[in-house]
Amino acid sequence: MSNKHNGIPISAFRLIDIVKGQAEVKLRPPIVSRGQLRGVVGVAKDRQFVVDEMQFDVQKKTMTIAATPY
Repeated sequence: MSNKHNGIPISAFRLIDIVKGQAEVKLRPPIVSRGQLRGVVGVAKDRQFVVDEMQFDVQKKTMTIAATPY
């Protein structure tokens, strides 16, 4: 997903299982637009992704994630 945001708010991120490295990111307006969300759901429904890169911006309290379908 390409996105024109400066990052996803860290509050949208939740660890599910630290041992397995599983997490959940809640994407919803205003984090992403409804159109972008429909696109993400169309591609990601019932799929898992492996995170390739994760960047945190401590000052803005945001993160940017690059992921590949698993």
